[in-house]
Amino acid sequence: MKKKIALALALAASCVALATATGATATPGSPASGTQEFTATFDERLAGPNLVIRLHLEGTWFGTFAGSVTGDVMEVVRATGDSRPHGFTTCVCTVEGRSGTVTFVSVIAASLDSVTFDFHLQGRLVAVQATGELAGLHAVIDVVLDSATFITTYSGSYHFD
Repeated sequence: MKKKIALALALAASCVALATATGATATPGSPASGTQEFTATFDERLAGPNLVIRLHLEGTWFGTFAGSVTGDVMEVVRATGDSRPHGFTTCVCTVEGRSGTVTFVSVIAASLDSVTFDFHLQGRLVAVQATGELAGLHAVIDVVLDSATFITTYSGSYHFD
C-alpha cells in the first residue's frame, strides 16, 4: 500500500512539474472552463495527531468538459488544519463534440481555519491519459471551491495532438 501511495505521489509531482515546464514553451491551447457538482463518500482514521481521509467522488462536470466524473482522493489533515489531498479523477466526457475517457492526476491544497472554520480548496488536474475520440488530449485544469456557495469551478487549457 505504501508503495502505491508513493508511486501516486511521484507521478503527481512529475505530471505537475512536466505541465509547468512544458507550459512555458508550448502553445496555450484552447481555454477550458466550467463547474462541477459531486458527492463524496469517505472513511477516516487517526494516525497520531493527523487524520487520514480516503474519499470517493462521483459527480458531473459542466462546461468545456461535460460528463460523468469519478475520483479517488487520499488526504492527510495535519493538526494545523492544513492538508494536501492527491489522487486520480476520471471523466467519461465530451470535449468539442468528441467523446471518450480522460484520466487526470490531481494535486490539491486545502486548509481549514480552526477559529473561523473558513475552508479553502484549490488544485490542479493534469490529464495523463485519454481514450476514444479524446485520445491525444492534453489538459491542465485548475479547480477552486467557493466555501460560501460550495460551487466548484474549473479553468485551464487543453489541446489535441
